Amino acid sequence: MAPSTTSEARERILSAATRLFYTKGYRATGINEVIAEAGVAKATLYHHYPSKDDLGADWLRRKMADMGAAIEEIARQQATRAERIDALFAHLEHTMADPEYRGCPFCNISTEMPDSDHPLNAIACEHKRNVRAGIHQLLEAKAGLDAELAEDQQQFLNNALYLLFLGASSLDLCGDRVAAVRTARRTAHCLLKHEC
Repeated sequence: MAPSTTSEARERILSAATRLFYTKGYRATGINEVIAEAGVAKATLYHHYPSKDDLGADWLRRKMADMGAAIEEIARQQATRAERIDALFAHLEHTMADPEYRGCPFCNISTEMPDSDHPLNAIACEHKRNVRAGIHQLLEAKAGLDAELAEDQQQFLNNALYLLFLGASSLDLCGDRVAAVRTARRTAHCLLKHEC
């Protein structure tokens, strides 16, 4: 098989799995459904992903990379820390406004996999640590734009903003999730304005 064909097949498998895992749930999605939606042979799927958990891990790692790229893009902006944090919450608001939004995939997988030692839970925990580190990065002072924060202030803001972000991203889907994210965004602005 030519490299581009192999790469295309892998991408079709991952795209199909992404749609199915996110809309139906990881545990409710069978490998045969992924194979059918991707339009590949069973042997092709198992060539790329020896197990469903390998496929699930690739799905979560891609989602994690997407969020990491969004944080990095925001961090590169020549903007104040308040503007950078606002951009992070704007990104979350945009994500949650999508009618196809079905919750945070990392929170969803943690709920579906009760075993805290499961490899997919480890990836979900890694993602949450990365988000916390990303918020810390966004809080760092930029020369000429921000005053330095005392270490305890920085830690408090990092924890508070992380809780706001995590809470907003894992809201119950029955309510007005966009309004809730706007509330979290406004609360973040108030925290940064007063720099508690």
